[in-house]
Amino acid sequence: MSRPRDSGRLDLRELFHRAQQEMLAQLHVGGLIEHGPTAGAATERHWIALFERYLPKRYKASSAFVIDSRGNRSRQIDLAVYDHFYSPLLFPQESAVHIPAESVYAVFEVKPSMSRALVRDAAAKVASVRAFHRTSAPLISAGKRCAAVRPNPILGGLLAATSLWGEALEAFPKKDSLPVMVWGNGGCAIDSTRYAGFLTTIASHGFLVMGTVPQTGAARRQETADDVRAAIDWATKENARMESPLKGKIALDKVAVMGQSCGGFLSIVLGADPRVKTIGVFNSGVQDTAPAAQANGKGGGSPQPTPDALPKLHGPVLLINGGEPDFMLAASSATFDKIDKVPAFYGSRHNAGHTATVFHPGGGEFANVASNWLSWTFKGDKKAGQMFVGKNCSLCTNSNWDVKAKGIK
Repeated sequence: MSRPRDSGRLDLRELFHRAQQEMLAQLHVGGLIEHGPTAGAATERHWIALFERYLPKRYKASSAFVIDSRGNRSRQIDLAVYDHFYSPLLFPQESAVHIPAESVYAVFEVKPSMSRALVRDAAAKVASVRAFHRTSAPLISAGKRCAAVRPNPILGGLLAATSLWGEALEAFPKKDSLPVMVWGNGGCAIDSTRYAGFLTTIASHGFLVMGTVPQTGAARRQETADDVRAAIDWATKENARMESPLKGKIALDKVAVMGQSCGGFLSIVLGADPRVKTIGVFNSGVQDTAPAAQANGKGGGSPQPTPDALPKLHGPVLLINGGEPDFMLAASSATFDKIDKVPAFYGSRHNAGHTATVFHPGGGEFANVASNWLSWTFKGDKKAGQMFVGKNCSLCTNSNWDVKAKGIK
């Protein structure tokens, strides 16, 4: 088989996307280890290896203690970035590296997941290092005396691949409630952690967002429509459970199902559920034919709904795809054209591809579109609705998008 002709081009978007997927796959390895300290150590090693791989060779990343000229020593830093060429290391064994504060560029806490308490602890540790005394002195370079240079500010943060961020709900206004969005993953995979940025952005707008995670010891399989139904069932029970922090705070009359690729199949299937008021179909659409066992989303592999699923929809539909590089572009557009009983909005983002922006920081453009759709349909947010309503809607006038709409008012 002959090799394809060299185009002389390099798809940087796809290159960085694949590098990101590789990073996330490595960082999620720690999540498979049940022993807490071992999982934490594995996560630290993966982050350090990641920094070592991409940092210029002048810089070094490792676990370390930071010291200053006045004898102060920090708590152990999970990951410190420091000068590799000019930094004198004390006790340079891997488990006890001591670095002068003047040589430090950044300090990070490393955790498998992020939470409010961990963010505060990381901030305190970073602040303690920044408070250290840092000296500077003139130097001789190329035979010339150079003035002392002020040390660079020390960067700091918390590194985590997933988030357990939560707010105490006691202060949640009694008059308010949380609409629900259940997410179906690409490939109908039972693991929503890779969509964490996308889903967190949506949740930040005041929604209860639910996905799936693999259960320890469970046989590997694909997500089905029954899994999505189970999430809605859980929300119903949790809203009534006396000990639940969410008791009475879930808007069960405002339930959405959204999904990407195979997860978009799930959202179409769940659109027939009377509890589901709107669906979001990302990089997906109905198929001309599908195995009978899959058409209703039960059992077997992933569901592949056919056009006869569309008359069963009873709420507005959002259809979004990634333009020409997205192999589901035609199915997405055809699905819009076949919908004739409910309002629908179709958006095609030029050159975004099949995974589009869902793995960009915070989920990128697609997370903003999903958040605005839910804010408009469930919360009556007119500003959010400006993205979709009228011939001058913000996506309508955005040259990066092709749009179509019916019944959108």
